[in-house]
Amino acid sequence: MTWRLRLLSLMTVFVSVSPILKAQTMDLKEMDEIAEQRRQLNVREAQVKKRIRDLDVFKKYFGFLKQIQQDFLFGQDGVEKRFSAWELSMQSWLAKWSRLTTALADINESNLTLQTADFQIAYRDIVSELDKLVVESQEIRNIANKGLLTLNGQKSVPESLIAGYEDFIRASNTQKKNIRVTLETTLNQLSDHLFQELRTALNQLNHLMKTKVALLELQFPELKEQIRRSEQVLVFIELVDPMTVKLRSLAKDVNDSLFEGKVFTAQKLGQVLQVEANKAKKIIDQLPGDASLKANELAAIDDIVADTEQFLKRYEGNERYYFSSFVRREQRALSRDCKRAETAAMRNCELLRLINQIRLDRSSIDEMSLEDLAYLEAQLIKVKQGPSASLEVQDAQN
Repeated sequence: MTWRLRLLSLMTVFVSVSPILKAQTMDLKEMDEIAEQRRQLNVREAQVKKRIRDLDVFKKYFGFLKQIQQDFLFGQDGVEKRFSAWELSMQSWLAKWSRLTTALADINESNLTLQTADFQIAYRDIVSELDKLVVESQEIRNIANKGLLTLNGQKSVPESLIAGYEDFIRASNTQKKNIRVTLETTLNQLSDHLFQELRTALNQLNHLMKTKVALLELQFPELKEQIRRSEQVLVFIELVDPMTVKLRSLAKDVNDSLFEGKVFTAQKLGQVLQVEANKAKKIIDQLPGDASLKANELAAIDDIVADTEQFLKRYEGNERYYFSSFVRREQRALSRDCKRAETAAMRNCELLRLINQIRLDRSSIDEMSLEDLAYLEAQLIKVKQGPSASLEVQDAQN
């Protein structure tokens, strides 16, 4: 009886435990199913997040190209508008050159005084205009070079990045190539070789005039002194006008910097202007020729320097005030640019981040030296110039 009771007891225990084991087995299956569902959800969530990130990458890329077009191609200061204006000026210059070349044939003994004087004025104009064309072309080239540097700093987006967006991405990459071609074409059209040819044309005109003068001197010895003076004027113009154009360009840069609130930059340019003016005056003093002719040029240079110095004096003593206005305006604008995907790549945002760590309220500015403020102004200009500017920040507070 004892073993039968024990067997019966074991059977009772098994029967009572069996449903529990079965229930536990069902729970494990359900748990596996739930785990699989969660895994699939995680996969789908990761795919969605990746697609959102990829869409954001493409959005920034598209915005970047749009901003490049605005800043370097079609905007107010883009190469398209400025090159078109430059091309019209060049055509005008060539027309004047052609008219002057033709006019040489009409100079004779009966109208020598009138014709050579008119020729000298016209010749001086085209010398000056050619120098201005060279300066403007260099500015356009600088814009194109900066555009290329900025463009090359942004990688193209792979066409397979986002399923269903292949055509849009392909079109954007084509747009990038077209922008590069336009900028490179502008650089090629404004090559150094072009201006070497223009200088050659100008020298040929000068040579023709000197030859004409020499022939007239042989034919009419009594006009020798007048002819000699005409030749001196041509030589004088050829040497002096490029220097005057350079000085006027520097004076314009000073005025533009003051207008933009960059007082320290303007002061530095003013010093460069003074040095270049002194060099030019020394060269003019050593040139042969009529004293009145040299006196007129020296007076013109003095006027350029005096006008610029008078303009700079208006800001003298108020550098901190103008710097305070400049830094507030630039920090706001540049910080806004660094937050926008399409403009961030064209600003030196890392440099701006370092500058923004420096306290630049009015009381802090009052405690800084003018040298520190000049340095910070230069660094803010570098931020605007883009990542190509050096990452160099001085702790102006120490």
